[in-house]
Amino acid sequence: MKKNILTIVVIALCVVNMVLTSVMLFVMFPAFSSMNKIVTQVSSILNLELESGENSYTIADLEVKSVLFDASGNSQTINLMPSGDDESHFGIITGVKFDLNTTAEDYKEVADIVDNKSSILTGVVKEVIASFTIDTISESAVKEQAMEKIADKLGGSSCIVDISLDGFMYQ
Repeated sequence: MKKNILTIVVIALCVVNMVLTSVMLFVMFPAFSSMNKIVTQVSSILNLELESGENSYTIADLEVKSVLFDASGNSQTINLMPSGDDESHFGIITGVKFDLNTTAEDYKEVADIVDNKSSILTGVVKEVIASFTIDTISESAVKEQAMEKIADKLGGSSCIVDISLDGFMYQ
């Protein structure tokens, strides 16, 4: 008899659990759906901002400006940070190419800086290369950090969309 009463109590608790779960589902579902709509709207707004910032130019809108470290085209040797292996390591680069977005608001100012004050920008690239060790250096890492620092030097400008490192090697 005790087993039957225990079984009835367990079944009753399961039924109460199912009823409360279904009530909670119907109470919470409208709140979840409205929250989903809000999240969808916010994410679509953020996507629009990201797309307009990143893809606001085409390849036809780009102008490539080359800057050589040496007028005769000689390479520049830059010492890398010590890596702990008691050997000297260095990077070699002949120049930098800046891809400028001609539709950017500050295009003329940035183009003037690249033409007339290129030593500032190439100095940033040299500093970035010198900040790596032989174990951590890669062309993509150098380009990424150099782009960030150049954008900071230019006051957050998005006119320079990419850089290419001419003759970049490291040993």
